[in-house]
Amino acid sequence: MCTDFRIKARDGSVVVGRSMEFALDLKARICSHPRGEKLEGAAANGAKWTSVYGFLACECLDGPHVVDGFNEKGLSVGLLWHPGCAYETATSAVSAVEVTQLGAWILGNFSTVSELREALKGVAVLAAEIPGLPEVPPLHVAVHDATGSSIVIEFVEGEKKIHDNPNGVLTNAPTFDWHITNLRNYLNLNPSNPGARVLAGMVLEPPGQGGGLLGIPGDWMPASRFVRATAMLAFARQPATADDGVTLAGHILNAVDIPLGDVRDNAEQLMDFTQWIVIKDLRNKKLYFRSYDSLSMCCIDLNDIDLGAGVGKRSIPLSAKAKAIAVTAELQSH
Repeated sequence: MCTDFRIKARDGSVVVGRSMEFALDLKARICSHPRGEKLEGAAANGAKWTSVYGFLACECLDGPHVVDGFNEKGLSVGLLWHPGCAYETATSAVSAVEVTQLGAWILGNFSTVSELREALKGVAVLAAEIPGLPEVPPLHVAVHDATGSSIVIEFVEGEKKIHDNPNGVLTNAPTFDWHITNLRNYLNLNPSNPGARVLAGMVLEPPGQGGGLLGIPGDWMPASRFVRATAMLAFARQPATADDGVTLAGHILNAVDIPLGDVRDNAEQLMDFTQWIVIKDLRNKKLYFRSYDSLSMCCIDLNDIDLGAGVGKRSIPLSAKAKAIAVTAELQSH
């Protein structure tokens, strides 16, 4: 249960927001990856590569499983749960990349959406297990670049599907094209309040603000979050700068945040909740993040990290920092 979206500011900046919802503790860390990392796929025709670009990545389950991140060229990737997907086979292309390596392969080798789209023609994406998960992770991929271009990569019946994503939003199942079609059911939504109506001689006034969005789905199903994020992005005042875009992203992520216990399976033992969120400023190369246990945002500046070949990885837990910023000492007398 994840939500990913892109914001374009008036000054040309691009900001990406993403939430991670899961029941199992993912033990996430943020890791810096330098240029020059050498990786190789496990399949017989597995791709081999040396990373051209350094990047920041959100990794899970004590392993190098990149589920989100962006590189020094401003290319962003997010892997989201997509039940029902079916990956390709090793014979589908000249070389192959396991889905667990896909994030690192994208961030280490490409600078734009168009470059990646071309490269995907010759690569098969294979199923792979992650220790600690009860199944092969079914995933689809949101990719954005610093120009604002966006695509969605999905795996349907053993074939790779690449969709342009001018909307910039992705959630979970069903497939991306279904979500776009479903938006037509919500063409009535608008940010303007309805006016008074005269009915049977009575003047009926709106009881409050926000009536134009009556009918917007408020649950946390993927289709509902897709509609909600799309509407909020469409109607929000376009941010002027990247900083304004980061602020807007935070507010939209708050609207899809899931408190622990509000979503449960039938046995009430597994509870999906928002474990963490990230906001990526692709122009200024800044990664903002917070965990469930703290609403205070932290920031890592990729520009301040040595990404030279041979430099080791560095990491930090994607967990709670200060719950609040203490300002008692700043109280002033008047």
